[in-house]
Amino acid sequence: MKSTIAKAIQLKYQLVALFWSNDKLEGAMQFQKGKWGCVMWLAAHAAKGKIAVADIKTFGCFGGGVGLSFGNQYKNFPGGQDGFCHFLSAGNAAREGGPELAENIIIHLCDQ
Repeated sequence: MKSTIAKAIQLKYQLVALFWSNDKLEGAMQFQKGKWGCVMWLAAHAAKGKIAVADIKTFGCFGGGVGLSFGNQYKNFPGGQDGFCHFLSAGNAAREGGPELAENIIIHLCDQ
């Protein structure tokens, strides 16, 4: 995408645009189904002129799923929306059930 403003201010990276489509372009970066990945890696990939895609099964992280309009994915976080809020604010380690919650999160982060 060419932008007069981007050219005028001499951006180091390209502008990023999001498009809804039912088609996945060949060679596009995409997270593995059911595995965690920060959605910002998709944005960084796109800013370098590459194509990145996500769908309801490959959006990466729970916040990324929300940000990419795949519904309230915080409800799907282990411990639900409340667990997600604690995870982001104070953490779940000292919270009742926190260690068990961490065990449920690990399956999203690592290959089993």
